[in-house]
Amino acid sequence: MRTSGMITVADMMQILRQKLPNGKPRPCELVFVSANTQKGTGGQIRELSRVVLATGKRQDARRILIKARGLKHPMPVHIDLILYINNTPVA
Repeated sequence: MRTSGMITVADMMQILRQKLPNGKPRPCELVFVSANTQKGTGGQIRELSRVVLATGKRQDARRILIKARGLKHPMPVHIDLILYINNTPVA
């Protein structure tokens, strides 16, 4: 179920950077649109649970690296293609 209040990209980044009391990153759920400009593929809606930032820095101006349960390697995601974080829409 989706909630009605939207958050900004800056608020989304703050959620992704949150830590648990033991210092580990706080996992969250993400829904985003896949895209690969090099191969010309994408457009699928992906939903991942237990996602954490792989690094504190952005990969470039608009991409972040995320790690999710079940993925062997970190995955780059363009922040403008993230639709929901923890069932809250991102503007």
